[in-house]
Amino acid sequence: MAGNICNTTVFQKGNDTAIEAARAMFKEQIEWAVESGADYIVAETFSDYAEAELALQCIKLHGNGLPAVVSFIAHGTDTTADGLTFPEACKRLEEAGADVVGLNCGRGPKTMMPLINEIRKVCKGPICMLPVPYRTTPDQPTMQSLMDPETGTELNEREREREREREKVSQTQPSTKFTMTGIPCDLQYLPNTLTTLFSKGL
Repeated sequence: MAGNICNTTVFQKGNDTAIEAARAMFKEQIEWAVESGADYIVAETFSDYAEAELALQCIKLHGNGLPAVVSFIAHGTDTTADGLTFPEACKRLEEAGADVVGLNCGRGPKTMMPLINEIRKVCKGPICMLPVPYRTTPDQPTMQSLMDPETGTELNEREREREREREKVSQTQPSTKFTMTGIPCDLQYLPNTLTTLFSKGL
C-alpha cells in the first residue's frame, strides 16, 4: 500500500509562510500513511523542483524510513516551473535520497516518453512513469492543450466552462469552507467525491 502526497497549490518558493504551510500538510499526511501501514510514500504531480524537494525532505523526516517515490508533472515546456530540466531535477532528487523519480500526469505516453528517456540517462535508480491516456502530440503535448478536431477549440475549455458554472452556483449557496493546517479549503464537492470513493469500495 502506498501513502500519497502531492502538490499543495499553496507552496511559493521564497515565501516562508507558504513553505511552512506546505510542510505542515506533508507532515500530517505522511504521518497518517505511516500509522496506516503504508509500504512506501508517493509524492507526485509537482511543477516546482523546490516543492518536490520539500516533500522528499518531509518523507525522510516523518516517513519512518519508508521508500520515497517522487515525480513531476510536465506542462507545456520541458522544464520545472522554477527552471530546471526534468533530467536535472530528477537527478537532484535521486542524489538527495529519493528511491524512485520520474513523471506523472499531464502528458500522454508519446510526449512523456522522450523526457523519460532523458531522465534515464542521468539517473541510476528506478524511474517511474504514469502518463494520462490521451494521444498527445509534440504540438499539443499535454491533455490540457489538446484541440477538438471539429471545432478547433481546446477540449479543456469545456471543463473550464463547467467550472465557471459551478462557481456561479457556489456563490448562491452557504459557505462550506473550513481550514486545515491554516489553509482555506472548500468542501463544496466533497460529498460527491466521498460517494464516488465509497461506491468503488475505497
